[in-house]
Amino acid sequence: MNSKTTSLPAAHNLGWYTSIEGSIVLWLCMMLITFFALCGSVRADVAENGNYSEDSPENIDLEIDEAQFIMAIGEIAPDFSSSTVSGSVFTLSDYIGVKPVVIVEIDAWAPPCHGEMEAIQEFYETYSEEIAVVAFPYVPGTSNEDISRITDYYDLTFPFVLDPLGEINNLYQSDGVPYYVFIDLDGIVTGHMVGHRSDLTLEEYILGVFGMDEPE
Repeated sequence: MNSKTTSLPAAHNLGWYTSIEGSIVLWLCMMLITFFALCGSVRADVAENGNYSEDSPENIDLEIDEAQFIMAIGEIAPDFSSSTVSGSVFTLSDYIGVKPVVIVEIDAWAPPCHGEMEAIQEFYETYSEEIAVVAFPYVPGTSNEDISRITDYYDLTFPFVLDPLGEINNLYQSDGVPYYVFIDLDGIVTGHMVGHRSDLTLEEYILGVFGMDEPE
């Protein structure tokens, strides 16, 4: 009676394979460790020393195709309500029929956003009675502590809401930051922009979108 036998490859024949496989896994692990170490270093430096980039451009001129925005001009802006870092609650619908609204998506760790924050704050200080401003984080789940570091560093007083589950991010997002959404008195999206045009100040651009004149 013949019995079937199955020959197994000798261990030494697999040596080259396991060696290469192990090298690839080790390389991937080292890359991940390096990546997270660098991210942690940047965040720690910002947290401890407030070392935001001093080379951040104040005017970002980016051309973003309309298809990259999640909503089109003329659509009704979706409502949202969320707590701010100061402990209050911001609800978009509270401002419909009262004043236009500027929504800003900000990435705390993106250099193009750094130069914008002071410009946004300056605009808010001048026009808060006529135009509402609210910001939300580009990265869903960004903690109150991390956002507070930004607001404290730049002395920001406009509402900056938390987005723990990414619900606001799902409603208002684009392929770039800082991202602005302009909502008129009727709650209609009347414009949006990534960065702002280098030939106009942020004030000039926003007032132009809403058809308002600069104060004398």
